[in-house]
Amino acid sequence: WNVNNTAALANSGTSSLMVAPETATAVVPIQDWVITSQVNLGGILNPKLSFYGKASPAGPTRNSRLEVRISTTNTNLTSFITVATFQDFNGAAPNPISPIGGTYGFQELSLLPYAGQNIYVAFVMVNEGQGKTWSLDDISVFEDCPDATNLGVTTLSANGGTATWSNPGGALNFQTEVVLADATPTGVPSYTTSTTATTQIMTGLLPNTAYDYYVRSTCTNNVWSFTIPASSL
Repeated sequence: WNVNNTAALANSGTSSLMVAPETATAVVPIQDWVITSQVNLGGILNPKLSFYGKASPAGPTRNSRLEVRISTTNTNLTSFITVATFQDFNGAAPNPISPIGGTYGFQELSLLPYAGQNIYVAFVMVNEGQGKTWSLDDISVFEDCPDATNLGVTTLSANGGTATWSNPGGALNFQTEVVLADATPTGVPSYTTSTTATTQIMTGLLPNTAYDYYVRSTCTNNVWSFTIPASSL
């Protein structure tokens, strides 16, 4: 794998990771590895990995695939286990890297089994034939902050009420915005909670006036993005 600085070949920005095809066989396959730096998932409730990938040229399979592997110990190749596999052909392939051959496709994987741990992520091109050129871009590890559900209102009064909701994903705190009925929310919270409480007292509202409220969950918002890998094999 190498960093390609041709902007036209990137999904965004001016660079991407690329590995050229190498002829191989099923008996003697070729593997090309790229491994991220260590990622600390401590305190992350619902970590996910996302990236954009493509295999070129478009068309029938050339017997190559991309494997995503995880290690919780070190960067020794034997310490990694495969968590996802993507094929180079978008036709009848069970899990193609992209829905349209030769173009970038977005992929997202749950890292929930590794929450709270330190991990390394490896992208491994495995070639058992003529092979294709594989490209990766916009690789990120992030926390997926789950939505609040079951919104309701209790304890109504002439000037307010109590907003209620459920927290199925264990979010750490919430922001609530109150707007006039059918108005577009601004994104600026009227209230912010610093706990996992699932109620918010709303005050100072006008009597005989309809309102809507919106709730969004907030998490640690830690994001790790990788453009140039720690090591490439």
